[in-house]
Amino acid sequence: MPIFKVKQPVLSEIMKKLLEPQEVVISRYRDAEGKPKIEDFKEALVKGFFLIKFPKSFGGAEIGVTIKGLPKEYTLHNTTSEWSVDGNSVKIIGKVEFQSIPTRFQASFQLNTFQGIGNLELIN
Repeated sequence: MPIFKVKQPVLSEIMKKLLEPQEVVISRYRDAEGKPKIEDFKEALVKGFFLIKFPKSFGGAEIGVTIKGLPKEYTLHNTTSEWSVDGNSVKIIGKVEFQSIPTRFQASFQLNTFQGIGNLELIN
């Protein structure tokens, strides 16, 4: 019986950079002055999709994060978000398809700025 090896995707330089923890921002859900609109962001989470940017690695391009209806390997204890007790921050786990490679996105954001630290992670 032949044994098939799963071909690992070829990673571009930008993908390699996005696998490293770094600055990430929630790119929308702000008022005219640029202040975060937390309720609008929460609504996006309920809908299961929001947009991020990696400003230091990927410039101004937005990347979509899916958080609804994900398989277990894309979740944290079967959930996609974990809010801090004080309500000032949130950890998000989701799915990003980047350069046709499915990845897990993970980040922690401060809600008063919509800035945080996050990265993509390859799923085995």
